[in-house]
Amino acid sequence: MKKSVLGICIAVVMIALIAAPVEAHAEGVSLSAFTSTPPIIDGTMSPGEWAAADTINFVSTDQTIVHTLYVMNDMNNLYLAVMREDTTPATAADWVNFVFDNNNNGVIETGDDFISAMLALGRPVFSDAFYSGAIPVSDGTVDGSAAVGAQGTYTIFEISHPLHSGDYGHDFNLNFGDTVGFNIETYDSSYDLGDWPVHHPPVWDFNWAMGFGDIIIAAPPIHKLIPEFPSILLPATMIIGFLGAVLLIQRTREH
Repeated sequence: MKKSVLGICIAVVMIALIAAPVEAHAEGVSLSAFTSTPPIIDGTMSPGEWAAADTINFVSTDQTIVHTLYVMNDMNNLYLAVMREDTTPATAADWVNFVFDNNNNGVIETGDDFISAMLALGRPVFSDAFYSGAIPVSDGTVDGSAAVGAQGTYTIFEISHPLHSGDYGHDFNLNFGDTVGFNIETYDSSYDLGDWPVHHPPVWDFNWAMGFGDIIIAAPPIHKLIPEFPSILLPATMIIGFLGAVLLIQRTREH
């Protein structure tokens, strides 16, 4: 019985270690949230639409302009939104880029994902690219969508990108619990506002892990995965409770 108890304790410790949060490359920059209701990608942040998202405020490296990043995922897609203070919101050549470190190793490599949302000729344009060496190039497919809009004195960027597009050589392939590094480039009417969490050169030629924040793909709450069958779950709960009582009695006798 002592061996059984020891085995249970080891299993609990291992589960706790596996479930421990992953530290961000850039200190304090780690986002993760699950949503059961995907947002509408239309450049407008409707009330409650991004309520489930994890958020962080940031200032781009070259200007003192405040941005708010929203991150969440459902079973199929990663959703990103950036809300930026703007005196001329949603004007031509407003855009954001997301540079991804697919395998979270702190190095930009061939095949790492690159997506952007831009306002061009009065309409939003979503770009889906990948790194070939140190330069992003189009991957020939468009997996996802984007929208750019004005909301008061803010420019709103909304993006959807599949967790599994099937384009494995060019897009990330993420499962629940996976961590992907990211860096944001932001522009106002084609004027470079800088990057975040850190500035990087036009041609990304460094392998500094602190250049990336972390996005951790969130799993759905357990009750979302288990059908509601009380007649089935109740006996299982009773059995677990009975086994717990037996274990407690045995431990009491041993002492």
